[in-house]
Amino acid sequence: MKIYIAGPMSGLRDCNRPEFNRVADILTKNGDVVLNPATLPDGLSQADYMAICIAMLQRCDAILMLNGWQGSEGAKAEHALPERVDWGDMPQLLIDAMNSIAKCNLDKKAIREIEAERAR
Repeated sequence: MKIYIAGPMSGLRDCNRPEFNRVADILTKNGDVVLNPATLPDGLSQADYMAICIAMLQRCDAILMLNGWQGSEGAKAEHALPERVDWGDMPQLLIDAMNSIAKCNLDKKAIREIEAERAR
């Protein structure tokens, strides 16, 4: 499964890369292909980062929301994007990634919200 990692970066020490990379390592060990925005280089504009991340997200089967994503404008946009542009089931939010959630210490409230949205 191709999984995109979304979460807060701006304003955090080292752009929260250690957490993104920790989760990416766990998912990779589980056999997933991880698209990790924390691997992008420094020095781009916010618009450049979002354009690249949207392209990454479009190629994924699932999106994992890291703790604190609700406070990140970029992560909120990534969370909302699939429904807003009517991608249907793409990405299939968090499907098959549930085994990784406990290991990754992901935001369980966000998971419940996403599941509730999908059930509507």
